[in-house]
Amino acid sequence: MNGRPEQQVRLFDAKPYVGPKTTPAYQKEWRLKNPERVKQYEDARRGKRRKYKNEWAKRNPARIAASEMRRVLKRYGLTVDGYNQLVTGQKGLCAVCQRPPDVRRSPKGKPYWRLVVDHCHATGKVRALLCSSCNGLLGLARDSINVLEQAIEYIRRHQ
Repeated sequence: MNGRPEQQVRLFDAKPYVGPKTTPAYQKEWRLKNPERVKQYEDARRGKRRKYKNEWAKRNPARIAASEMRRVLKRYGLTVDGYNQLVTGQKGLCAVCQRPPDVRRSPKGKPYWRLVVDHCHATGKVRALLCSSCNGLLGLARDSINVLEQAIEYIRRHQ
């Protein structure tokens, strides 16, 4: 074995321990009998996992942004190329106000500049890309033309 003693077992050759304590039924029963130990373990683990996750995110901001973008686009059946085609078709501007997207801050304070995907809630069909403000406007109006017309009339009355 390439100069290794015959007794030495390489890690990937070792078989995992299989016994009564590894069955899901045993583990479930143990967790039900020991809720305080389970909570203690999960609390200690939660802090470590959160710390590792935050450190990883700081080292990989581009991967986090790309992953978030893919998740959002998948919801609407778009690819990154399809999204980029919509951006190019709209010249990088919001379809409603014709302005570039505002610089926004994520809950963790990170800036982002993307246009959001607007879609019909009844059919799920993608309509266009909007800035966050215009998307919020349509969302608060519940996509109701009547509500938006009443809002326009209200603004005209109070100018």
